[in-house]
Amino acid sequence: MDTLEAALAPASQKAVDTLSRRDRRLGKLLLAPALAYIFLLVALPFLLALFLSLTNSSAGSLDFSFVGLQNFKNVLVSPVFQRALRNTFIFTFVSQLLVIVMGNILARALLKNFRGKLLVRFLILMPWAAPISLATLGWRARWAPPSGDCCPSPRSSCSRG
Repeated sequence: MDTLEAALAPASQKAVDTLSRRDRRLGKLLLAPALAYIFLLVALPFLLALFLSLTNSSAGSLDFSFVGLQNFKNVLVSPVFQRALRNTFIFTFVSQLLVIVMGNILARALLKNFRGKLLVRFLILMPWAAPISLATLGWRARWAPPSGDCCPSPRSSCSRG
């Protein structure tokens, strides 16, 4: 029995290796369109923006010349940018501090049992859940036959505008 197992082991191992090699090839093939999509819609515009930030190009003109980091130096010394940056940090710090303090107060209040606790929980979660639900209903109505604007039915025209 040991001899038979030893003789069959390399063949089964080879089949597993071939299968895993095929799986790897298929995985790369199936991943390629997603990677191309990400590259074309995310990486390419990002790299173009990075390149344009190092030039003196402007909208509506095809002429540009390389200026290096001078654009960034000009922005960093600008009083308008410095004020906007300071206001951004102040707003971020104060708003997060308020979120932490008010969240803790609310959490401690909701630990106690009181009448209307479920209603309070509902009202707290409503601003978070409502936009998703309303967007879903809006898209559903937009695509719903026969009156939806985007409904491709024989009686409706998709070229309405």
